[in-house]
Amino acid sequence: IISLTQSYVLGRVISISGRVGFQYLNLFYNNRHYGSPIVFASVSPELTLYNGEKFDYYLKLQIGLTYWFNNPEILESDIRRLFPEKATLFTGFTLVGINYMISPKYGLNTELTLWSPELISVGIVRRFLRGSIPSDMDMRNL
Repeated sequence: IISLTQSYVLGRVISISGRVGFQYLNLFYNNRHYGSPIVFASVSPELTLYNGEKFDYYLKLQIGLTYWFNNPEILESDIRRLFPEKATLFTGFTLVGINYMISPKYGLNTELTLWSPELISVGIVRRFLRGSIPSDMDMRNL
């Protein structure tokens, strides 16, 4: 899966993010190949439980849509039932979301999510800050 996420901070512990992604599913059944591209998009409110200088921990609820560019009619009926409708709604829950910052602007990210197109995701974080980076003391006074 390839995906792109953009987050907007709404408060000290609340933010909202949007994600779009793409996946190509390959299936080999009865010596035949079947491929199906999948596109998904979601909106996610996030709750930051810990926000440190180098480490963030958060929970997230995902609400989204998947669209399969598939043609399951060409498959046999016993395997066809495994494919969903063309468009489906989903809700996912991120149990563990971690950002580890290796510099003030760049870091690494990982998430463990249930009921979503992405079970485990790993990525790179880029923080875009307006103005100067707040000090730890400034963050405590918020």
